[in-house]
Amino acid sequence: VDWLPLVRELVSLGLKLFAFSVATSLSLLTIAAGWLFYRPLIATLLAALAIVPVILARTRVPPKKIQ
Repeated sequence: VDWLPLVRELVSLGLKLFAFSVATSLSLLTIAAGWLFYRPLIATLLAALAIVPVILARTRVPPKKIQ
C-alpha cells in the first residue's frame, strides 16, 4: 500500500476513523460505568451511544451468500 500515495492516504484515513470510533466507544462505556450508581439514566444513555457505531457497522455489512 505504501507504493501508491492515493491508496496509502485512503487506508490511513480508514484506520484513523476506525481508531477514533473504537476510542470513543470505549471512553463512553468507561464514563457510563462511572455514572452507573450516581445517575443510572445518564449511564444508560451513554452506553447506548457507545453501542451505536457497532450497530451501524453490523447493519451496513451485506449478508454472506450461501452457495
